[in-house]
Amino acid sequence: MTTSRVWEWDVRRTDEEIRKILKNPEHPSYLHYASLLLARHNVPKEVFSRYLKKEDFCMQWQNIKRRMRKDRRDYGRIQFWQEIYRHLSEKLKSQGIALRRPAVQVVQNSLRARIGKRVREVRRSKKITQADLARGAGLTQQFVSRIERGTENVSLDTIERIQKYIGEDLFCT
Repeated sequence: MTTSRVWEWDVRRTDEEIRKILKNPEHPSYLHYASLLLARHNVPKEVFSRYLKKEDFCMQWQNIKRRMRKDRRDYGRIQFWQEIYRHLSEKLKSQGIALRRPAVQVVQNSLRARIGKRVREVRRSKKITQADLARGAGLTQQFVSRIERGTENVSLDTIERIQKYIGEDLFCT
């Protein structure tokens, strides 16, 4: 077993499959394998040359870290990779590389925007705060905010819960 394969001792995928997953941050298994890799590997040069892109690591670090925290033994490694992240993100930012995803653009007349506007209008007319609406409908305040801004793809079930709490049909004017 080569040194690069040592961290994969209990993984049922080939090195090639893992590399393919780690090249695509949108892959459903990306966080699992990235957190496993970083929990078991402490050679950044090898990690970034063989498995992860530096930009992807920086953009996904908060999610990877959250995943690593589930295993209490990884705290030392989290601190190690946090410093790597800090150093890399400063370097990449100084090179003009954006490390955040662009904000979701809201099309002003889209159905999402119209629903959000209507939720806000009715909520304000009834003098209900976002926090109160969130509690009453079993949501978070941040989620309600995203609905009202038109950036959240809200389900019909969620709209129904909001209507029940508000006590008014959102679509009959």
